[in-house]
Amino acid sequence: MTNESADDINVGVALTTALLLPGDLERNAGYSEYVNYALMLQHSVQAIQHAHSFSMQSFQNREKLVDLRREVSSLKKENKSLELKMKKLEDQAEAATKAQTLAEEKAESAEAIKTVAESQKKEAEARAAQAEKELQEALATKEAEIKEVDEKAYAQGVAGVTEDYKLQVRQACNRGFSLGWMSLIKKT
Repeated sequence: MTNESADDINVGVALTTALLLPGDLERNAGYSEYVNYALMLQHSVQAIQHAHSFSMQSFQNREKLVDLRREVSSLKKENKSLELKMKKLEDQAEAATKAQTLAEEKAESAEAIKTVAESQKKEAEARAAQAEKELQEALATKEAEIKEVDEKAYAQGVAGVTEDYKLQVRQACNRGFSLGWMSLIKKT
């Protein structure tokens, strides 16, 4: 609307200038300067208002930008904190998994050791039973041998005593003892 008024004024000034005398032209030039000055002021005021509006909008945008930057910074800090917590939890989960795997391996190892130990125990018990059996057989054999040796020794001893007795009896008979005396000795 301002542009239309300015155009109308300019057309009016041009027509007046063409129809007026040179004195009037000077006066109209002053008037034209005044109108142009007023238009210039009006345009300046509008430009200032527009600049002010733009400045206000720019200031508001800057404030929004500062607020957004603060929010972004806060979100970055929060994100970093969450990432650290996630990393810590991941590390803990990994450590727990390793510990569980190690525990399972130890349990499997212990089970294998137990199985081997039980097998070795059974083998040792079997060997001990076999050794006990062999020992009993050896003792029985030795006992039989000792009994046989004792019986032979007894038999030899009895035979020796009997022989000695017979020898003494012969010697006594040879010396003149009577058989009666000998029979008394036998009875006692």
